[in-house]
Amino acid sequence: MPLIALARASTSWTAIASSHMSTARLPNCSESALTNGPAIASLRASWSSRTGLVAPCEPASNPARGNTGCEAAAPEAQTQTSRTAVGIRQCNDVIRLGWQGETRLPDWTNACPPRSRATARSRRPVLATRPAGPAGTGIASTDRAIRRWHGEELVERWRFARQSTGRIGSTIPTGLMGCHMQRKASRARSVRQAAGRTFGTPCVALLAFSMAVCLHPANATEASGDLVDLSLEQLSQIQVTSVSKRHEMLLDAAASVFVITNEDIRMSGATSIPEALRLAPGVEVARDGSNSWSISIRGFNNDISNKLLVLIDGRSVYSPLFAGVFWDVQDLMLEDVDRIEVVAGPGGTLWGANAVNGVINIITRSAGDTQGGLAQASGGDEGESLALRYGAQLANGASLRGYLKSTHRDASTNAAGTRGFDDWRMTQGGFRYDWDASPSDQFTLQGDAYRGKAGGLFRGAFTLGTLPGPSFRDDSDLAGTNLLGRWTRQLDEDSDLSVQAYYDHTRRDIPSTFNESRDTFDAEFQHHFRHGRHDVLWGLGLRWTSDDVDSTLFATFDPAQRTDRTYSAFVQDRIDLWNERLFLTLGSKFERNDYTGFESQPNARLTWLASERQTLWAAASRAVRIPSRLDADLRLTSPVSIPGLPFPIYVNINANHDFDSEELLAYEAGYRAQVRDNLSFDVSVFYNDYDRLQTTEPEQPVVVVNPPVIYIVLPNSLANGMKGHSYGGTLAAKWSPISNWRLQFQYSYFELHLRNLPGSLDTSALRAEGNSPRNQASLFSFLSLPGDVSVFGGVRYVDALPNRGVDSYTAFDLGLSWTPHPNLSLSVAGKNLAGSRHQESAATGNPTGRSVQGNVTFRF
Repeated sequence: MPLIALARASTSWTAIASSHMSTARLPNCSESALTNGPAIASLRASWSSRTGLVAPCEPASNPARGNTGCEAAAPEAQTQTSRTAVGIRQCNDVIRLGWQGETRLPDWTNACPPRSRATARSRRPVLATRPAGPAGTGIASTDRAIRRWHGEELVERWRFARQSTGRIGSTIPTGLMGCHMQRKASRARSVRQAAGRTFGTPCVALLAFSMAVCLHPANATEASGDLVDLSLEQLSQIQVTSVSKRHEMLLDAAASVFVITNEDIRMSGATSIPEALRLAPGVEVARDGSNSWSISIRGFNNDISNKLLVLIDGRSVYSPLFAGVFWDVQDLMLEDVDRIEVVAGPGGTLWGANAVNGVINIITRSAGDTQGGLAQASGGDEGESLALRYGAQLANGASLRGYLKSTHRDASTNAAGTRGFDDWRMTQGGFRYDWDASPSDQFTLQGDAYRGKAGGLFRGAFTLGTLPGPSFRDDSDLAGTNLLGRWTRQLDEDSDLSVQAYYDHTRRDIPSTFNESRDTFDAEFQHHFRHGRHDVLWGLGLRWTSDDVDSTLFATFDPAQRTDRTYSAFVQDRIDLWNERLFLTLGSKFERNDYTGFESQPNARLTWLASERQTLWAAASRAVRIPSRLDADLRLTSPVSIPGLPFPIYVNINANHDFDSEELLAYEAGYRAQVRDNLSFDVSVFYNDYDRLQTTEPEQPVVVVNPPVIYIVLPNSLANGMKGHSYGGTLAAKWSPISNWRLQFQYSYFELHLRNLPGSLDTSALRAEGNSPRNQASLFSFLSLPGDVSVFGGVRYVDALPNRGVDSYTAFDLGLSWTPHPNLSLSVAGKNLAGSRHQESAATGNPTGRSVQGNVTFRF
């Protein structure tokens, strides 16, 4: 089509359409901008560079292209069904012609809403951005703007397309849909009758011109999400990746999985990842002080919990030093978190060792979803935080964002109200770059760097034969950097592959304890394909980690330097047993590590899609926790002072180079149902059988007499001297009494029984039965009011921890947020408002009390 004809077509189309669009103005676009020469030139250059075509699209009559959807964009019938059909076809136009820029149009059913769950499962998106990788993209970054301009029907179409393809940037759909999609069926028919068919497909021409103007807006801003307004059925269709390393609907997932959305985090007023995890059922979150947390799933919770795997965009943040997570340095910018997927139960088949009792996968938003600038300031009883982030749309389908955040938390207070020494300060910055290199290739590069200090009261120095000097107040130095790259390629409709690699450097200097410097490199390849009834995912992995530890007499690591390598391979096959309703998933992870040698972690899962709204599943799995430096190389020496005793006593705990992996055999089952459009629930039960759990075995006391020095050593050594079993379950129910109000009730029950193996003398280890609450219950309310006001309320009950001397407690949280202007948001959140101060982790720690935090967010 000649360029001048295209311009005339667009001019007449815009003029006619504007007379029929009383509500559809053009956000980030002006009508004059659609018709000027630079816009036309920009369109032609942009479209030609992306597609190799000389025009935005060819007429629908061309059989090689097929129907673009424009010819059917104005059915004669004025029914709701007809309007819905128009929305589907127009959604298809945006996805196919507007953003993907394909030279070969995919089948429209790959991107637009299917009619049933079976259809959704069978129609794999042709250009899934992240077909099997852990990173995801936001599904609600533009929902509020789209809802304001186009109503609920189009929001549902947009969200499904966003999840299915992951291709559309946050600044695109507002302009595209504002320029192209608001017309009702009657208006579309009138416009089309007036415009005629002189140029074949005028709606595509208008869409293409709106792309040219809106693709790189001068002042792109990030549109806020509003997941609280999603129906429960839509929430059940959120795509998750943590269960099977591939995109699947939450309703279909064969595991106990829960999703914490960005909107949940925002409304709750959470200021850290641990606080956000309180929103998930069955997660044990206990605050140890201002800067430390104990977090676990299904038991064994303490300050060095070691049976939980935590990932951030596919990067494992578990420390090989103790096989746990240092939560004080996971200080993400919560505005950039798209969702947190919490999987209760073993995940070793896909994620490897240490995914024993659960997996927490924190997924941040793509750079395309965080365009424009954002400045945020918060402050309150517990500290203050400042953050700045800016995102830009680059050429050739690339997006970039960078951020800088500084946080200070005040020291906690004791029962008498006196401030402690555990204040915490952290400065962190980072970037993320996403590039759609071609219709089939996507690339992500992201990195972070942080540095901070954590205050504390530390033990004085000592030598054997003397007691420690006075305790002193000092700071632990914390620092780290990481860099991750990921490439994904769509080979064809049923096959894709991805390669991911990251480097992670951490440093932790703790006065009078140890100084650790660690470098880790991790690389993974995975390939997914479908063949007949088999949906296969397989991959290879390499992990290299090296540390250098400066020891003290209190904590000595031998050897001081160690390098470990882990080689792994996994395979998983999801077999369609019956008509896409009954599936059997079989798989295993195979690893070779430097501590225990070869390990396998098999898994079998059965899924029955009983109806369009019901899923039943059952699973049997094996998972292992491989030893860490603490288990194999640490010698801990702790002095004990007994009044009246003229010489010191030292308790000595020695690691065991022959320490074996802890083993879990898990049996799970669950039922997930969308009872009505406004009511859903998810129930799961489990039975875990543990073997070779860690114990501390006492040995013969040693009396050292070297005049004038006399002291006694009580040696102990680590062993695999305990076994046990646990059982319990979780219930999560969601109910929306009205469209803008969601209630979420959660309950979890947990029971643990431990016993010593023959020959074990460590009875103290059995007290771990009382480290986790038997009952947890919570009720959360998410309410969206007129005027862009939202209200959050939450009541949480946590049972007692007998082994730690912690009583049960009930906490009440309240949050209020208001968006008086699209670029300005104000919020205030109160924690523990109803009750008195309470302990959460240990009777000797500082209690958690009432706090209030205010937040101001400005977008530009």
